[in-house]
Amino acid sequence: YKERYTQSSPTCGLLRPSSKLLGANKNIPGFLIPLKRSRPRVQGGLHAIRSRLKAEQEAELQKAQRWIDVHLGSESLYGGIQVYYDPFCACWRWW
Repeated sequence: YKERYTQSSPTCGLLRPSSKLLGANKNIPGFLIPLKRSRPRVQGGLHAIRSRLKAEQEAELQKAQRWIDVHLGSESLYGGIQVYYDPFCACWRWW
């Protein structure tokens, strides 16, 4: 592993097909294609962010509903509770 990176070539890390280093190391897992790139892609990005925000919003809505039920009673609020994320204070708020 260490030897592979200490040998420098003018091809910027690319090996010629006739290179002795290629012939000696082609059976090492991850030599030609890094192991990380050979795995299937994991779902992420905007989908993961959106699902996490939705889960946080649902949890905050339940917390707000419990607070209203305890302090004001379940019949005192008309129209329900609206939950939103305030980016200025970086917290969830509701009204």
